[in-house]
Amino acid sequence: AEAVGYESEPYDALLDEYEPGARVQELLPVLAEVREGLTGLLERLAGSGIEIDTAPIHQSLPVVGQDRLCRRVLTDVGFDFEAGRMDTSAHPFTDGIAIGDVRLTTRYDPRDLRMGLYSALHEGGHALYEQGLPAEYEGTPVASAVSLGIHESQSRLWENQVGRNRPFLQYCLAPLREIFPGQFDRISADDLYRAVNRISPSLIRIEADEVTYNLHIILRLEIERALLTGEIAVADLPELWRSKMRTYLG
Repeated sequence: AEAVGYESEPYDALLDEYEPGARVQELLPVLAEVREGLTGLLERLAGSGIEIDTAPIHQSLPVVGQDRLCRRVLTDVGFDFEAGRMDTSAHPFTDGIAIGDVRLTTRYDPRDLRMGLYSALHEGGHALYEQGLPAEYEGTPVASAVSLGIHESQSRLWENQVGRNRPFLQYCLAPLREIFPGQFDRISADDLYRAVNRISPSLIRIEADEVTYNLHIILRLEIERALLTGEIAVADLPELWRSKMRTYLG
């Protein structure tokens, strides 16, 4: 950060790599409003007494079938398998090797439909952005992603604004019934919609629901910023992490 230089604080020098021109002081009021709103909402949900049935997505779902489903879904949302591929990895990611060669990975849980499907959709969003870059301008900034922040907006748009929506889950029923015969015949789009949108705080960011996901992001920003300003030492991290996890996520 010192080598790059900054006007206000060290975090700005590093933030610039992810969202050029963004500054911490611009983000803090936005994130404070998000944090207050989400922690309040989470508290109300935790005390609601409502239990969501997640049985529709927690069945025995062999990985080979889930892989077929993800490939079908990615094809239908526009991913070109002639200009890319999908594999599995411990942590899902996407890499635009070059124009016409975009590779993504997902991971599967044989008893949780969400893991593979939403990882594939998320990384598929990244991949669609890469495949949408104009080939005629290859080698210039025009054929490059605007920013990592914009890139993430596309992955999370497909994963959540599309993927967790009722019409999308209605669409999913046909391939689910075809690939897993008899397992989804009595399950409706509403059943799936409720199950995939269940709110349940966890320690793992990439498995977080839409109420708690951004609290993971805010927690990280606050800790990273405090480290860079010297407000905390590395030795303080474990206890500070636990404290913020309790405060924000219960």
